[in-house]
Amino acid sequence: MKYTPEGDDFYFGSTEFSAAFDSFASVVDDGNRVTQWSDHLTFTALTQLSDKITGPHLSIAVGPQVTTILRGESGARIGAAAIARYTRGLSSGGVTCSWNGATASSDANPAGILDLGVGFGRQLAKSGFLNNLTLHANGLMEKSTGVQRTMSVFEGMEYQITNRLSVDVSGQHIHVSGGVRETQIQVGLTMNFGRPF
Repeated sequence: MKYTPEGDDFYFGSTEFSAAFDSFASVVDDGNRVTQWSDHLTFTALTQLSDKITGPHLSIAVGPQVTTILRGESGARIGAAAIARYTRGLSSGGVTCSWNGATASSDANPAGILDLGVGFGRQLAKSGFLNNLTLHANGLMEKSTGVQRTMSVFEGMEYQITNRLSVDVSGQHIHVSGGVRETQIQVGLTMNFGRPF
């Protein structure tokens, strides 16, 4: 869920506030399937730099990020995120970087986590139904304190239902390098309650 207040100053008009969570997660553990509500909530406030600084094709946003842990561990994770995206025509490419630290670290909740990501997206047409469809592919490197570096790959398609509502279906190949490999299908829903960012 996202909200960008109307306005012309630093926080109102240039900052997107968001809350992200898993509606439901269904996993098999020791031969039993467990379906439950998200075990965490992530809050982010990304402030976009003026296009007078970045130019018309480049967008850069930075801001704080806090994740509250609801189940299994205690405390929270506090850090920051940065996103840069270059758009030209129907194609866009981007990089992301985030770091967060645990207020109460444990074996399952590392003291620090660094994520570096790259991605590419392509709208299928300039107008009509295909204009609402975007194909995307992403790569993610994650390094946690005391854990080997892992690499993951994602690919999927987003459908922009309205200017404020979109749905995304993606295949996720977790830990293709390092860690225990997993393959998942994820369906995501994004709703922007304010001005689209």
